[in-house]
Amino acid sequence: MKMSVAVSRFPLKHREVKMKKNARILGLGLLLLCLLTTFLVGGCKAAPEEENPIVLGVPTSLGYWFGQGALNGATMAADEINAAGGVNVNGEMRPIKLVSIDTRDSVPGVATQDAMMAIEKLILDENIVGIVAAPNRSEVLVAAMDLNAKYKIPQISTLAKSPAINSKVLEDYDKYKYCFRSTLDAFAIANYNTQAFLAIGEKFGFNKIAFIHQDVSWATGVSAICGGALEKAGWEVVAKEAIPAGT
Repeated sequence: MKMSVAVSRFPLKHREVKMKKNARILGLGLLLLCLLTTFLVGGCKAAPEEENPIVLGVPTSLGYWFGQGALNGATMAADEINAAGGVNVNGEMRPIKLVSIDTRDSVPGVATQDAMMAIEKLILDENIVGIVAAPNRSEVLVAAMDLNAKYKIPQISTLAKSPAINSKVLEDYDKYKYCFRSTLDAFAIANYNTQAFLAIGEKFGFNKIAFIHQDVSWATGVSAICGGALEKAGWEVVAKEAIPAGT
């Protein structure tokens, strides 16, 4: 997820560049997911258009630009794979088919359980063999990892930032080995933000900071990590304020 204030003020050009980068990441993720599903092998020939497709799910918050951008990126990758002939599965050329569902997990007030029900519906109704993009909000993705484990569905997430995702895989690898992520986590974001603040402070003499962050898991973590690191470097944290989602 992104901080709502920051997103609303991004210039359009910056959004377009970021979405194009996300599209490339999703394209690579889609290819990797094809390799992770054990029955897929490389090779390209002309593929029958809708014959026995490999069905991948995109359960994400489609009412927000980053969720819609994730779906657009996955669609772009699938179109390119299909245009090149599809995927060779034991000598049979099969196209990629994407099916999506709006988890609404970025909508203020939507419960984690509601988003998980949407993901499970996609898994059961569409008989998907893998997930790309995945939920935006860390709390939802962490909870939904149990659905990946239950149904043995490989997943590559591209948005949620909480380190708790990594921790669950490390704590019980056999159960959560289906879950992958192609984006930075909150620790990495906190680290480069801290280094940026220190560089600015050294150049301009700043040594005080206030944190205003969205009241979600990853942003709360980034604020805490940055604040602690800057205090150790002699800075004063004058305020911390968590803004409810949707403000």
